[in-house]
Amino acid sequence: MNARFYKTKRNHHEHQLQIARKALDLASTEDKPEYQKQVDHHEREYANYAKAYQGCILGQKT
Repeated sequence: MNARFYKTKRNHHEHQLQIARKALDLASTEDKPEYQKQVDHHEREYANYAKAYQGCILGQKT
């Protein structure tokens, strides 16, 4: 994979994370656990792709 791919995926999960956080803030108490799972997922994915992107930019293997 190349840096462009990782950057695109990182940006996608960053955007999805923003949406998930807004949804979590607006969710009813009973729905919050489900929205928290989505926030956690997008945080993990964002971190993974950001790390991979940084590795590509720095010329390291991911």
